[in-house]
Amino acid sequence: MFDLPIEVTKTYTKSENIRKHWHTQFPSEREVSVQTEQGHMARLRVSFSAYSGELRPGRDTNPVFTQNVRGGCAYVRTTASASWARFGWSVRNPSAPAACHSQGDNGDAGFTQLFQSNWLGLGLRITSPSPLGLQNGIYTGTLTYSLGGAGKDIDFGDDVIVSDDSLTFRFEFTVAHELKVTRADHADRIVLQPDRGWPSWFDHGGSASPLRGEMTLLLSSSAPFSLSLQCQYMVDTQCALRSDRDGTDVPLSTSVTFPGIQAMDTKAPAIRYPLTHHRRYPFENVEGYVANRPSRVHFEVSSNATPIMAKQPGSLWRGDVTLVFDSQL
Repeated sequence: MFDLPIEVTKTYTKSENIRKHWHTQFPSEREVSVQTEQGHMARLRVSFSAYSGELRPGRDTNPVFTQNVRGGCAYVRTTASASWARFGWSVRNPSAPAACHSQGDNGDAGFTQLFQSNWLGLGLRITSPSPLGLQNGIYTGTLTYSLGGAGKDIDFGDDVIVSDDSLTFRFEFTVAHELKVTRADHADRIVLQPDRGWPSWFDHGGSASPLRGEMTLLLSSSAPFSLSLQCQYMVDTQCALRSDRDGTDVPLSTSVTFPGIQAMDTKAPAIRYPLTHHRRYPFENVEGYVANRPSRVHFEVSSNATPIMAKQPGSLWRGDVTLVFDSQL
């Protein structure tokens, strides 16, 4: 609800003709296009939902000094003094409103007087498409209504003078999709080990078996995003771990599990979804929005590579792996 410095001067007559009453006919719901500088577009639906004002002079013959509001509006509140009367009405059917009108509870039929409103309060109902389906950006657009008597978009009835012949609304809203990734375990180091732990591995003579580790993330996302992998060391298209003894590298496979997320290109669920270096992977939300969704990054040295590592007992194998999340595809 906002107030506008629009003056309406009307010769009110108490009669059977509702256009002689304090009369306001709002237009039906309209659409307005809004778009960003990049050309992304959306359509809003706009209608009038509330109406208020102040009429002078006051006295009990003031046409809004009544609870008996008729037509397309419903009474909300009225206050008055000897010099003014203020009213607040709600619009019964904003999508297709009927004319709102009222006349004072007092005064004989044919009573006539000049009344003036120095400002108007208007409430808008704005319906937008789901922001989950919109691109990031600042969306702007304008919508203009004509003001006056018969034939105008906002029709104040007969015997009326309006200070402005048009009213323009400028709409602006910002879409800023959320993409937030935090490490649930606050770990900055992942330790790889056999599935059953090192004691079992030694008990079985250090047999070839994969080494695995995981990092837990909390993912919040309201729009598609991309993910890329950066490696300190590489073997082909995979990241690698390097020996501190002789610089030997072994491949380290990296995959991700994002519940409720799927790959945009293949529509495959993001469950142990493999990542390789030098690629951007676009993902989208199957559920529209996820908030603090527990997710995982899986790391593995295959059983083919562990014998190479076992030939260097006491050595340290390490390497940095960086995941880059981007909300702009």
